[in-house]
Amino acid sequence: MLKNIPTSIKLADCATLPTGLSGTTLFNWNSSQIFDYIVLPILTINSANTIPTPGPTSTPIKI
Repeated sequence: MLKNIPTSIKLADCATLPTGLSGTTLFNWNSSQIFDYIVLPILTINSANTIPTPGPTSTPIKI
């Protein structure tokens, strides 16, 4: 994180994804494109309200 300010993300159509939906392309496990989904218009991430959560930890074992 560079600054602790709200950040907006907007996805849009582009020429390089002619069959994409709002700048995204989604495929299922069999590599078939999925078309029946929606993309939210604008997503805002407010880093001031996020609470960091610890990631997974590992414990070495002797074999």
